[in-house]
Amino acid sequence: MIYSWASIPGRRDDLVFKLLSVCPDLYPDAPTEGVRRILETATGTSIPRGELVDLEPVESIRMGTTVATK
Repeated sequence: MIYSWASIPGRRDDLVFKLLSVCPDLYPDAPTEGVRRILETATGTSIPRGELVDLEPVESIRMGTTVATK
């Protein structure tokens, strides 16, 4: 599981999305999908999967995961 969390200046509540770490039928890369979903919600703009994401309004991104290798 991947949890995408965002604290957005001027917004009262934080954004949190829970995604499967691997779900190739829905998205090729979970961290990118998490960032895409957060930006869609924060900006109110649709960002189609596979398109480059404009990170201009992003101050920072931190990544953590519990995914392990065998």
